[in-house]
Amino acid sequence: MPPDDGEPSDPDEGPVLSPDDLEIAEDDNVTEIDDGRYVISPSGARSPPVEPGDTVENPTEADQPSPTDLTEQTVQAWLDDKLSAADARYGFHITGKFDDGVHHQTLMTNDVVTTFENLLRWYARHAGGNTSIEEVIGILLMEADTTADFPVSAMETLVAAHGLDRSDSIGDLLDQLNRAGFRFPR
Repeated sequence: MPPDDGEPSDPDEGPVLSPDDLEIAEDDNVTEIDDGRYVISPSGARSPPVEPGDTVENPTEADQPSPTDLTEQTVQAWLDDKLSAADARYGFHITGKFDDGVHHQTLMTNDVVTTFENLLRWYARHAGGNTSIEEVIGILLMEADTTADFPVSAMETLVAAHGLDRSDSIGDLLDQLNRAGFRFPR
């Protein structure tokens, strides 16, 4: 009988690891959705923010409508049924074509902000190539023909986050933003 030293007898197998050994909760590509349950984003992209109780799906073949008489209307009816049956206030099923192919995402949740943020991050992740999601979102918002109104408190928080207050000049703020970047803190 081989000695039990905690090492596997087969050199191709590693020791059994506990979740604590993996330290996956600290990884930027991992979002904990429940105690001991995690969403791990594929291809190294940050997982979208998911709240406990949310449903995140990528359709499988078993979930797809039958190819018999498959039309745009039958697909739309299937999607309508699937979203209507969800036990959530908000949701989406989206399919997008990007340079690297076609991607799908489905999310159902009771949080309107989570819904929007997941949709936005999904799009930025696939449209942005190697550019960070945050930078892609910033570029898209700056280049879009739409504007966003932010409360003045957002600017006050931004100024304070850079160690400035009302006595500092606009030049001081611009100097700080040139060094650290422009991101509204939460």
